[in-house]
Amino acid sequence: MKILKYMLLSALLATAALAETNFTVNPTPLNGNGGGINGWGFTLNNETSGYLSVDSVQLFSLVDTPVYRFGPSSNFTELFATYQFNAANILIGPNSVYTLAYNGSDQGLATWNFPVGDAYGHLLSNVFQIQLSYSLFDDNAYTNQIGAGTLTADAQIEYTPEPSTWLLLGTGIGLIGLRRLRSGPTIAS
Repeated sequence: MKILKYMLLSALLATAALAETNFTVNPTPLNGNGGGINGWGFTLNNETSGYLSVDSVQLFSLVDTPVYRFGPSSNFTELFATYQFNAANILIGPNSVYTLAYNGSDQGLATWNFPVGDAYGHLLSNVFQIQLSYSLFDDNAYTNQIGAGTLTADAQIEYTPEPSTWLLLGTGIGLIGLRRLRSGPTIAS
């Protein structure tokens, strides 16, 4: 009977170690224009009893399929897993929240390279997912792995034309209006 109790207690503790972990990206949507690189930051809420290490960050679903107005998936570059492994030791402690904003170059979750001239107007992508794979350890020395998993977060991309694009569009519409004014009203017969 004691063995059964210990087995149940061990199973309960293992389940608690793999409890909820929440992952969100920001900003969403990610705004950009032709030829620019913008990035996401993220928040990771480690509600487990283990120390969490991020193993990889990748696209989990296609962006804007099938039109690819925002470019292919190769325009996605992960930042945090590489940053973490180049740092001395980044483990997200038990029952804690870790937040990292995109700093404009090499720190954050990931970046998107907006292609030049591929989108027109104010366009949104379909919602897609970014996946984060992680490992859990029972201490902060990476010695005893107690679990692993994946998390996904919704993301979206928005194309914002440069001011010169708006100027060209406004000029074209203005010239069409001027032409209509000069030609006078049209009479339907």
